[in-house]
Amino acid sequence: AKALTGPIARGDVTTVAHHLAALTDDDAAELRAFYIDMGLKTLDLAEQDMLQDPDKVDAIRKVLRP
Repeated sequence: AKALTGPIARGDVTTVAHHLAALTDDDAAELRAFYIDMGLKTLDLAEQDMLQDPDKVDAIRKVLRP
């Protein structure tokens, strides 16, 4: 968890939302599902060790699970 990087580790809700918006084509359905699954797993790690702001954690979780 200490080596975690990226938009979820930073609490960057906007970037996560943009990533999901880019995966809306029918051809990207499996990739979108994978991104959401891995994003939620990453969020669990980030929440444990890196994100001290519960509002950011909640915001990212809402983007990943609307």
